[in-house]
Amino acid sequence: MRPFAGGIRRADPQDYPALARLWHDAWHDGHANAVPADLLRHRGPDFFTAEMQRIGPACHVWEGLHGAEGFVTTTGRWIDRLFVSQPARGGGVAGRLMAHAEDLLRAGGHDEGWTDALVGNDRALRFYQRQGWRLDRIEAIEVPTPDGPITLRTRILRKGLTDA
Repeated sequence: MRPFAGGIRRADPQDYPALARLWHDAWHDGHANAVPADLLRHRGPDFFTAEMQRIGPACHVWEGLHGAEGFVTTTGRWIDRLFVSQPARGGGVAGRLMAHAEDLLRAGGHDEGWTDALVGNDRALRFYQRQGWRLDRIEAIEVPTPDGPITLRTRILRKGLTDA
């Protein structure tokens, strides 16, 4: 593990371009083998740039030695997104972002948290399980695209937050 350096802060609009690139790269790295080609072609840089403009105010960013190295978002009792840049992986960034997200859920009055990992994204599943998350069920979800919805299977994970 590399030495700890950095901290978590709210994203600023100036961060959005770098976060969109990070998200694009990390999403493709984790999902390219798990989603149909029809979805991949709709997940180019422009998609992530537009989505980052939409979700940016909800992002909490890990600011490392090289700028934004990861981010997490929460909604209600859900951890919606957690992405870390390739160079920052293995240094504890994801674990720190997860702990921060769990703190946000607790601060929101939730004694239980939920997240998901796409079937086929086994790296994410292993990470969540190491963090104490447990598989609750597998669901089919519809992802909208300009060509119509694409159905994917995702693992829904749950974690009690009162003992952490």
